[in-house]
Amino acid sequence: MCLKKIISSVCAASLIMAGPVLYTDAEQSNMLPKGCIAWHSYSDYFALDSSLRVKTPSGTVKEIKGDFVNQMNADFGNAPYDIVFMAIDKKEDEWDLYRYNLITGKYCNLTEKSGFRNEDPKFSNDYKKIVFKRGYRDPITDEFIYDLYETDLLSGEASRLTDTPVEEAMPFYSTDDSMVYYAAVSDGMSNICCFNKKSGKATDIFREENVFSYYPIVHNDILYFTKWFSPQNKNDCIVKLINVKAELISHQNPTYNYSDVCPLSDNKMIISSTENGSYDLFYFDETTKYSLSDLNTEKNELGAAYYSESDYKDFLNKMEKCFFGYSEKEKYYDVNEDGKINILDYCFIKAF
Repeated sequence: MCLKKIISSVCAASLIMAGPVLYTDAEQSNMLPKGCIAWHSYSDYFALDSSLRVKTPSGTVKEIKGDFVNQMNADFGNAPYDIVFMAIDKKEDEWDLYRYNLITGKYCNLTEKSGFRNEDPKFSNDYKKIVFKRGYRDPITDEFIYDLYETDLLSGEASRLTDTPVEEAMPFYSTDDSMVYYAAVSDGMSNICCFNKKSGKATDIFREENVFSYYPIVHNDILYFTKWFSPQNKNDCIVKLINVKAELISHQNPTYNYSDVCPLSDNKMIISSTENGSYDLFYFDETTKYSLSDLNTEKNELGAAYYSESDYKDFLNKMEKCFFGYSEKEKYYDVNEDGKINILDYCFIKAF
């Protein structure tokens, strides 16, 4: 059965139009899974005033700053202090990708002076590559053309994955890194596609007539994305696909917009919603939702990313083993990037 028919058959009863549940800040803090949360805030996308912040496991909120502006769309790497994001290079006046150390504040421009517009970076699951969207202005049509690229983080070499007239955006790796899901934008509409890295071919995953679909995310082999509620209702809602079955996430009211899903674990997630007016971050699970009031501002909060508490504890455990000689000293254990791996690095990450 085609996905168009499947999504059309989803019962309206799957929308649970529950109003916001009110919790104290202490209750929210206890309910939200611990770990690192990154997100960006702006007054308007075209205002170029986006700021990027990260809440660490200790509860500290760090703002990402450097020789760049309008930073957004962060993603975590293999270590809790390691993120990649897009921002405008102040000197070159172009969109570039940055890799940033949250502990030291050191960063590098991964696409410096490329002459392209570089956006939407995501780490591969083995953390050896980054997939992203790259665009240039066509001198004939004066329109931007966007394709998907992949950068090898060891060599720094960038290779093109797609080459079509369609705008390919918001890429995200499959669990085994063999495929890349993305939004294909053409003639004012967008559908979800999948690029097979081995065959070099792309296929449609979801297409609904006169409905805009975008921002695919994969978590535990489940594909999530954002789409309009219907051709008549252009508010956004969040959908997940399981074994070719499409389901609407609970707690969504067609009066508002829901987007930028960030899965924390099965059936638990952070999303952005306009229920409070501008976009705010909300915590959702099967029975509960609440606004993350300690993270939200008067601006729009979007693009949440998450480094789990279990991954953080596992990272600490591996560091401890390497100091006692039970495992190899991996390069990313050099937390403060001084060329040495010692107890200072462990102290830095322990207090993170």
